[in-house]
Amino acid sequence: MEMAKIRNNDNSPLHCVTDLDELRCLDPSPNRAPYRLDLSARRFDGPDIEEIAAMPCLAYMVELRLVANRLGSQEIEALVSSKYLSSLVRLDLSNNRIARDGVKALVNSNNLPSLRELDLSDNLVRDKGCVAFAESVNLAGLTSLSLSSNEIGDEGVRALAGSERCSRLEHLELSSNHVSDHGLDSLANSSMLSSLEVLDLAHNNIGPLGAKGLARTTSLSSLTRIILDDNRIGDEGVKALAEAEHLVSVTALGLSSADVGDEGAVALAESPHLPSLKLVDLNCNRIGDVGAKALAIRASGSSLETLLLPYNEVGDEGALALAQCVRSSTLKLLILNDNKVGDELIKMFEDEDLLDKGSFYVRCMY
Repeated sequence: MEMAKIRNNDNSPLHCVTDLDELRCLDPSPNRAPYRLDLSARRFDGPDIEEIAAMPCLAYMVELRLVANRLGSQEIEALVSSKYLSSLVRLDLSNNRIARDGVKALVNSNNLPSLRELDLSDNLVRDKGCVAFAESVNLAGLTSLSLSSNEIGDEGVRALAGSERCSRLEHLELSSNHVSDHGLDSLANSSMLSSLEVLDLAHNNIGPLGAKGLARTTSLSSLTRIILDDNRIGDEGVKALAEAEHLVSVTALGLSSADVGDEGAVALAESPHLPSLKLVDLNCNRIGDVGAKALAIRASGSSLETLLLPYNEVGDEGALALAQCVRSSTLKLLILNDNKVGDELIKMFEDEDLLDKGSFYVRCMY
């Protein structure tokens, strides 16, 4: 989960502790500066976690990463029983095995009043873990939640969509969770997600109907970034998104491997409802010259800065239109490798005048 770095009051980076011996030596006095603790991939056992939880110096820890430590529910219960976690803002427990009981221990703890960002990706949470999270009376201050790769399914998504624990969320990651159109419909119609700015639903089972539901709702009008990579939403779904009047604040749209062809690309390019778009990811689709030319026209007259089109069906016509638009557009990054572009057109992108404007990758990588 990529989030803004927590920094000191003078904007300098926080000191990061990465060794248990260093942690043992930290000064627990009131003058102690806040710090980050990253003890990922150490394979801690229960006694290690109990020792850490009992350290008074944790009172000044604002970020904790315990990624890939094979932590189970008992270790999580020991950790969150610590009385020194009142300053903790960000907690990353991804790639462990805390499951439903670990989620229960976490959300039932009264020792995390400052927690704002929580990453539980790849933790065997499943739908019952989501229900436990949704029913909790704690963690109401969360602004960022990642539950990717947890097999939560539509039932888990429905629990989240109806939970007051999600009412302040600005960032929600639910990729790789077997979510279907029905699950997305629950999110789209939720009254609890009006503050949501980033929604990541990559690698799920969402089709055109799910995209249409997202396009119809006005409950998610604060969205600035939508990630639907590796979902078969197709041209029909993309056209629905392009026609959605409430998506005017969206700056980034991820549609990699989404079964998008020229029709969908043209709809995006001609949409009057996506004026803020700066990044469009259309990697690995079916877009040819017609779609590429439409996107070139869009880039020439908009704030688009990043256009990702590798592994499509763009030929010389589309590449020429894109090369010409670069000279008069705000485009800074164009990735066009592994299409059907000839050597002469590739050379155009290697012109020094173009390279002064940004980065362009057109040659085949394989």
